[in-house]
Amino acid sequence: DLFFYDNYIPSFGTIVKKSSISPYFNSNYYKKLTKEFGSEFSSFDYDLFINLAKKNKKFGFLDEVVCVNCDYEKNLKIRLLNERKESLKFLEKIFLFNKNFYNKNTDEILIYTVENIIEENLNFKKKPNLDFENKTLLKHFDDFQKIKKNHLSNKKIKNKKYMDTIVGFQSGHDVSYCLLKNGKPLIHEELERFTRMKEEVGDGLKMFFDSKHQLHHKNIKYFTFGNFGMRHKKWGNNTSDSLSTSKMDKLLYKNKGQFLELSHHMTHAANAFFSSNFKNSLILTIDGGGNESENTSTCATIYEGKNNQIKKVNVFNAGELNLASGWNLVARLFNLSVGFPKGNQAGTVMAMASMSDSEKYVEPLVDLMTNLYLQKAYFELGIESIKLSDLKENKLVTKIFETTQFSEQNKFDIASSLQKASELIVKATIEKFIGEHKELCVAGGCALNSVIIGKIQNWFPQIKNIYVPPVPYDAGLAIGSAQFLWHQILGNKRIKWKDNFTPYLGRKYNQNDIKKSLSKFKDFITFNENDDEKVLKYLDEQKIVSVFGGGSESGRRALGNRSIIADPRNEKMKEIINEKVKHRQWFRPFAPSILKE
Repeated sequence: DLFFYDNYIPSFGTIVKKSSISPYFNSNYYKKLTKEFGSEFSSFDYDLFINLAKKNKKFGFLDEVVCVNCDYEKNLKIRLLNERKESLKFLEKIFLFNKNFYNKNTDEILIYTVENIIEENLNFKKKPNLDFENKTLLKHFDDFQKIKKNHLSNKKIKNKKYMDTIVGFQSGHDVSYCLLKNGKPLIHEELERFTRMKEEVGDGLKMFFDSKHQLHHKNIKYFTFGNFGMRHKKWGNNTSDSLSTSKMDKLLYKNKGQFLELSHHMTHAANAFFSSNFKNSLILTIDGGGNESENTSTCATIYEGKNNQIKKVNVFNAGELNLASGWNLVARLFNLSVGFPKGNQAGTVMAMASMSDSEKYVEPLVDLMTNLYLQKAYFELGIESIKLSDLKENKLVTKIFETTQFSEQNKFDIASSLQKASELIVKATIEKFIGEHKELCVAGGCALNSVIIGKIQNWFPQIKNIYVPPVPYDAGLAIGSAQFLWHQILGNKRIKWKDNFTPYLGRKYNQNDIKKSLSKFKDFITFNENDDEKVLKYLDEQKIVSVFGGGSESGRRALGNRSIIADPRNEKMKEIINEKVKHRQWFRPFAPSILKE
């Protein structure tokens, strides 16, 4: 008297009494669905799901698989893509079920989930001679696109009323969170600004709840995480606070909301494009690596942006293009940090590059960053933990640099070669995909290399404008994941940014807050109120002034709200600040501030 549902995938895991569904058998459904999907579609399946849902049984997605009366436990997870490829047709059926009765306010998320799984399985490899299996997958994808198009054409998204606030967060290193209201960030904060330890590993979700934004809780419908799988895999409990997860689940249950986990580079691309004012753009993401799916990691991707959508064009193999490997290797060789607690000091290597024009090591460094075999050797080093003495004696290092002793000038020559090698790789990458594009967005940690960004228009005169968001590195994933949901999935129109997307996203402090903090240190400092004229007088007297006002800058650049300012007419000022204030190398440069006019 049992009916075991194994029509779709072996070990589907749902057993029900046949008698419980027979009253709901409907021949009209059967005729309609067999006409659309073929004879292997059972009307029992459709009626079972519909009517159990109507009876308020547990029903919904379980890792992209419909599960009736199931709990979300690891032993019940069914990995769709590990089964036979015909299961992609099953995804389309799931979509049909859900669009009719399950959580109608989040149809767009369900569409995205199904579409992304199918696209990931196709792997975006454009082969002229597709084998039979891939042709079948492509047919499934085309079928789904038709279903999606018909579904969206019957909906008026603009008439839907959403709770208007999304919480995006980043866990791992570069911990941050963002509150996005009606597509605009209310606040974005990075953990290292409060702990004063760069790239400290942590959980952005915990940071959000610790920041106590209770006034916004009633309007929060979604939480987004743009670093697929990284709350649980690499750093374990340090990036996945169980209490914060419980708070999120309770809030989403109360607000009938949803949590969405997105791929790393897609979120970078969203942050770049949706923070720009470009209607159409090529998008390059390039960094030290991130997960695009459970089984796919990459250090670079190409997207195209149009209106309120971004589209994946190419995902590079992680060993095919990895600029960060060159910069991390050289930084460690120079006894510099590549992570917690001093942060990645690639910026110091960039400064070194300006002290030489050498191209001596360009060829082997290009090979390192683009050769699959050498990339394997690089990852086996364990670059963050290897001893400096062991690193200098490593075969990979001696092969590239032919020495274990590095003078200051030798370091400058290596850094110069690394910069030039990186420029060659980025130029060749853009050249393959630029086509007729006139605008370019760039994101990922490597977008902080302003020398490369500054040369792109010289390489490609057709590019009229280039945009890099204020937070192109991983802390910007908190913003990008929320933007992706708001525009790409929920279908909201683009924001027209006045002048530019603002970098001043930190919290603001009033005079009482400032005076209260100052009074804590009254035994160590003196303070009084001054105006701009007094500051100018200090500068003219060759004093060094720190500026504090408004919301703090998001991103690596101090832009006037949290800045150190001094008189550039003094030829020794750079040395004074480097030595007495910043306590860093003599060759490190400073950014000038000039009037826009």
